[in-house]
Amino acid sequence: MKTSKSLLIRAKDDPESEAWFRLVRIYDPLIAGWLRQGGVCDSDVADVTQDVLIAVVKGLSTFDHNGRTGAFRSWLKMIAINRCRRYRASRSRGVPAESDSILDQLEDPRSDLSRQWDAEHDRHVLKTIFQLISVEFDNRTIEAFQRFVFKNESAAEIAADFNVSRGQIYKFKFRVMKRLHEEARGLLDDAQGKDDSAEYRQDETQLPTSQESDDDSNSLIESR
Repeated sequence: MKTSKSLLIRAKDDPESEAWFRLVRIYDPLIAGWLRQGGVCDSDVADVTQDVLIAVVKGLSTFDHNGRTGAFRSWLKMIAINRCRRYRASRSRGVPAESDSILDQLEDPRSDLSRQWDAEHDRHVLKTIFQLISVEFDNRTIEAFQRFVFKNESAAEIAADFNVSRGQIYKFKFRVMKRLHEEARGLLDDAQGKDDSAEYRQDETQLPTSQESDDDSNSLIESR
């Protein structure tokens, strides 16, 4: 079976494509927030964000993910940090002194701040990609997915509200999660070639208990 190209690969293949504009839509607000934390003044955030994105589009053709955990996230983080340092060097005044400490911590992948950065990245990317792909599904599928995965409601409760079987709720979840995995591959660690299909092919008489279903829905969206 042919695997759909991820958003990252499509943007890498053609920086003039719709995929690149999707990538910008995902990362523009995230990068801007990071730059503010790094000491970039509000009046300059848009320009420095543009500098980061230009560096990304120039470097994307040679970027090699190679299956490394958090590879794109780490690569992007270093670009943002370097642009912050360049910005600080060009401004002798008006840049908070604590920004140096923040940038130093972000450069250390083991620091608490760096891990917070990673977690914020994953939450934002997951949420935004979900919003982008939602238009590909009917309203009932999206509502069931949101309630099951994001709100941790039981499959039995949702099935009763929709007047469908619990198995149908798992099918809704599988369709959306499969599409999320396809689109987010390379951007999120838990989208790297993960196959959850076996869970959703179960006969309804062998479906897991409600508690098992809730536990599983939590694990699928946890960031690594």
